[in-house]
Amino acid sequence: MQQIVVIWFSFFIYKDYIIKTSKKQQGVAKKYKERISNRRIKTSIIETEEKKMKKYGKITGILLSVVAVILSIFMSTQIPTVNPKITDLPLAIVNQDKNETTTAMIEKLKENSTLNDNVSVKWVEVDSKDKAIEKMNNKEYYGAIVIPENYTKSLATLVSSNPQTPEFTVLVNQGMNSQLSTQVSQILTQVVNKSGEMASTQIIKQAEAANKPLPAKVAGNLMNPVKVNVENINSTGDFSTAPSAYFSPIWMSSLVGSIILFMYSRKEANSIKDKAVQKTVQLCILGLVSITIGLLAPYFSEGILGVTVDNYSGIATFLSIATFAFMTIIFGTISLIGLAGVPLAVLLLFFALPLLSLAPEMLSSFYTDWVLPWLPMRMLFDGVKNILYFGQGAWNLATKELIYVVIVGVTLTLTSIIKKEKVKN
Repeated sequence: MQQIVVIWFSFFIYKDYIIKTSKKQQGVAKKYKERISNRRIKTSIIETEEKKMKKYGKITGILLSVVAVILSIFMSTQIPTVNPKITDLPLAIVNQDKNETTTAMIEKLKENSTLNDNVSVKWVEVDSKDKAIEKMNNKEYYGAIVIPENYTKSLATLVSSNPQTPEFTVLVNQGMNSQLSTQVSQILTQVVNKSGEMASTQIIKQAEAANKPLPAKVAGNLMNPVKVNVENINSTGDFSTAPSAYFSPIWMSSLVGSIILFMYSRKEANSIKDKAVQKTVQLCILGLVSITIGLLAPYFSEGILGVTVDNYSGIATFLSIATFAFMTIIFGTISLIGLAGVPLAVLLLFFALPLLSLAPEMLSSFYTDWVLPWLPMRMLFDGVKNILYFGQGAWNLATKELIYVVIVGVTLTLTSIIKKEKVKN
């Protein structure tokens, strides 16, 4: 009996030990599982954070690349404006006092064509003042110096009791380039004053060589030996910024109008015939909008800018043609390559603005030979100058060039008819 009791007692003790041991092992296993689970969670969080960091790193790299490209592109648009130099600036000189003195003076001017490190001129002798003005009307010269008829004799009277100061005439072709015209006036005035100073120096040296002191009154006359009368040819008046004032609004209006027309009606036609009809209607709409802009632009310049345009009908007609040229070339490009053509139009605007503000003589041969000739904006600038400053009508050389732009724009628009549309799955 005692043995049985001992056995049962041992059994219960062992059972209790087994249960306790099992619970302890379960607790250890549970803690182990929790640790494993926590490690997996931490690993998952770390992996998620690493993915985010990689994503942000990629975005940052792309953003920096895009910003660098945009910065370099727009910075390159300013290349022509950095320290521009005037090279071979065409200037005329009229000699109305034909003698050895004035001939030698002209030859010396031609030999010393480089005025400083940033300016060099090309002197061309012209027979008369009227001939010089005629050539300036044809945009051949930026300015001219007219040597007076009695220049040499007048210089001789400066040492007399009845001095006659010679009067030079400086002609400035203001309509060629309103910004450069100020510099041209300064250059020509300095050249005239320098020639007068040289004449005064020569008279003083002659007096010193003859041991004849000059009276105070004569010395005063020699301080200002010549007079300069400046005449503006093809004056810009109060609207010297007319080309740029019209260009930016018209170009941006053409761009926005072309985008709206493209977006509004790009999915209306499927067949070639329907597309042809659609493009014809769109071109008619562009023509109507262009006429409206051309009529409103001079009106707004008076109402907003406070300047009056003399030849309203001429400038309105020209601006209508220019707007239609801009719209057709932009719309045709967008129709052919899609909205990718919009950044091209914007870039063209920023590339053109610095170029058009400078005279061709301030640009390198690359820009004058390969860029300016085909810029539609340059044609608008030239046409506005021709009408407002040079007294030409709406039909001038710039208008003819814009007609070629219209032909190209219409061709691009009609070519887009046969363009295959992308099919979306």
